Amino acid sequence: MSDFTLTKTRIRAGVWEGVVSGAETAPALDVLHLGGADFALALVGFNVGIEAAQLGLVLILFPALVLLSNGRVVLWVGSTFGGLAGLGWFAYRLAGIF
Repeated sequence: MSDFTLTKTRIRAGVWEGVVSGAETAPALDVLHLGGADFALALVGFNVGIEAAQLGLVLILFPALVLLSNGRVVLWVGSTFGGLAGLGWFAYRLAGIF
């Protein structure tokens, strides 16, 4: 079985990540005082922009990571970096700075 097989657990994790991300985005857009269709358009535009930025990073970094990969080293280093960045962001938000 491939390491990249979609499992129910991975799908659930992705859905919950989307819910949490949406719960963070909506209050940030609330300061614009938009209503109805304008709010929906701003939310969709924000999400499309985020996805485009992520796709751009993947298109730039993925080829280099494949060339530099040594088994699972890149996976572990990338996962550790991503996890630490997420914990830092969580602590930042928890402290009420943003």
